[in-house]
Amino acid sequence: MPDTKLLQDDYDDGLIRQFFRTARAFSRTLNGAVSQEDIHSSEWMVLNLTARLPGIMQGELIQRLGVEPAAISRTLTRLEKKGIICRESGRERGNAIRLTAKGETAVKKLSRPVTEHRQQALRGFSTEEREQLMSFMMRMADNLQQK
Repeated sequence: MPDTKLLQDDYDDGLIRQFFRTARAFSRTLNGAVSQEDIHSSEWMVLNLTARLPGIMQGELIQRLGVEPAAISRTLTRLEKKGIICRESGRERGNAIRLTAKGETAVKKLSRPVTEHRQQALRGFSTEEREQLMSFMMRMADNLQQK
């Protein structure tokens, strides 16, 4: 008789491998969608939030994206060097992030390909399935933050 714990471990291992493969495929194809403006997927995530929330504080970017402060700092420095964002200091604690005119143009140019990419990724998913997927991913993230 097969060991059910071993079978579950094998299944779970395959599930996690698929999770990583999907995340890498999403990132790779998003990079393709935004590369026309010399933007990478991690930079797009910052640009998108900054466009939606002008003046967002650097700390809020860190919280909303769930990434390390050093990673956000590096991304912001790259975007600043490209002339796409500016950081305004002096408000509260940290820096407020704003798009420059070049950044606003990039967001406008990239909005359609990014929307098409997102639609491609979610094609065939019902509203209920999208809600379930969000719930599953949030639960997994919560599980990983518990010690």
